[in-house]
Amino acid sequence: MNEYHDRLTEMRRGLPPALSESMARHEENLLALVASMNSAGFGEADIRACVQQLLQVYEAELVQVLTILREEGADDHRA
Repeated sequence: MNEYHDRLTEMRRGLPPALSESMARHEENLLALVASMNSAGFGEADIRACVQQLLQVYEAELVQVLTILREEGADDHRA
Protein backbone atom coordinates (compact mmCIF):
# COMPACT_ATOMS: atom_id res chain seq x y z
CA MET A 1 0.00 0.00 0.00
CA ASN A 2 2.86 2.43 0.78
CA GLU A 3 4.39 1.75 -2.64
CA TYR A 4 1.07 2.70 -4.23
CA HIS A 5 0.91 5.90 -2.18
CA ASP A 6 4.53 6.78 -3.01
CA ARG A 7 3.92 6.26 -6.73
CA LEU A 8 0.88 8.51 -6.71
CA THR A 9 2.70 11.17 -4.70
CA GLU A 10 5.51 11.14 -7.26
CA MET A 11 2.99 11.42 -10.12
CA ARG A 12 1.46 14.55 -8.54
CA ARG A 13 4.77 16.43 -8.44
CA GLY A 14 4.82 19.25 -10.91
CA LEU A 15 1.06 19.31 -11.36
CA PRO A 16 -0.90 22.49 -10.70
CA PRO A 17 -1.84 22.68 -6.99
CA ALA A 18 -5.59 22.41 -7.61
CA LEU A 19 -5.15 19.19 -9.55
CA SER A 20 -2.64 17.72 -7.11
CA GLU A 21 -4.90 18.52 -4.14
CA SER A 22 -7.89 16.94 -5.84
CA MET A 23 -5.94 13.78 -6.61
CA ALA A 24 -4.59 13.54 -3.05
CA ARG A 25 -8.03 14.03 -1.50
CA HIS A 26 -9.61 11.32 -3.64
CA GLU A 27 -6.72 8.93 -3.02
CA GLU A 28 -7.15 9.35 0.73
CA ASN A 29 -10.90 8.82 0.48
CA LEU A 30 -10.52 5.67 -1.61
CA LEU A 31 -7.87 4.18 0.68
CA ALA A 32 -9.99 4.91 3.77
CA LEU A 33 -13.08 3.42 2.15
CA VAL A 34 -11.30 0.21 1.16
CA ALA A 35 -9.73 -0.17 4.62
CA SER A 36 -13.07 0.42 6.36
CA MET A 37 -14.94 -1.96 4.11
CA ASN A 38 -12.28 -4.64 4.55
CA SER A 39 -12.48 -4.23 8.33
CA ALA A 40 -16.26 -4.47 8.20
CA GLY A 41 -16.03 -7.75 6.30
CA PHE A 42 -17.34 -6.59 2.92
CA GLY A 43 -16.45 -8.74 -0.04
CA GLU A 44 -14.44 -7.70 -3.05
CA ALA A 45 -17.52 -7.22 -5.26
CA ASP A 46 -19.08 -4.78 -2.79
CA ILE A 47 -15.82 -2.90 -2.41
CA ARG A 48 -15.39 -2.66 -6.18
CA ALA A 49 -18.95 -1.33 -6.59
CA CYS A 50 -18.34 1.41 -4.01
CA VAL A 51 -14.98 2.31 -5.52
CA GLN A 52 -16.56 2.54 -8.98
CA GLN A 53 -19.15 5.00 -7.64
CA LEU A 54 -16.46 7.13 -6.03
CA LEU A 55 -14.40 7.08 -9.20
CA GLN A 56 -17.38 8.45 -11.13
CA VAL A 57 -17.57 11.36 -8.70
CA TYR A 58 -13.82 11.81 -8.96
CA GLU A 59 -14.00 11.81 -12.75
CA ALA A 60 -16.56 14.62 -12.68
CA GLU A 61 -14.44 16.69 -10.29
CA LEU A 62 -11.25 16.00 -12.25
CA VAL A 63 -12.87 17.15 -15.50
CA GLN A 64 -14.07 20.29 -13.73
CA VAL A 65 -10.59 21.07 -12.37
CA LEU A 66 -8.98 20.42 -15.76
CA THR A 67 -11.52 22.68 -17.45
CA ILE A 68 -10.79 25.48 -14.98
CA LEU A 69 -7.04 25.04 -15.46
CA ARG A 70 -7.45 25.11 -19.25
CA GLU A 71 -9.55 28.27 -19.04
CA GLU A 72 -7.01 29.91 -16.73
CA GLY A 73 -4.27 28.98 -19.18
CA ALA A 74 -6.24 30.50 -22.03
CA ASP A 75 -6.75 33.66 -19.98
CA ASP A 76 -3.00 33.83 -19.29
CA HIS A 77 -2.28 33.69 -23.02
CA ARG A 78 -4.77 36.50 -23.71
CA ALA A 79 -3.27 38.84 -21.11
